[in-house]
Amino acid sequence: MWGDDPGVGVGRYVAVSGNTAVVTGGTSAVVFAITATGWRQAAELEGPVKDGAFNADTVSISGGRALVGDPYDGSGRADIFAA
Repeated sequence: MWGDDPGVGVGRYVAVSGNTAVVTGGTSAVVFAITATGWRQAAELEGPVKDGAFNADTVSISGGRALVGDPYDGSGRADIFAA
């Protein structure tokens, strides 16, 4: 999957809750919502920047909240996003 920006590749990790999916990978986390015509990008999540990029490697979603983290950065930090 790709977000609206073709230079931002995502799709390494996917979490789905109801009609919402969050897709992450590398430096982006993108929210998709299902519509009558299929999945459409609803938002791109922006978090704290580390070393010039927002690291979004893992994701979990429940209802209107998404937890996005980078298990490889050594900090153990994750960011919470709410609708």
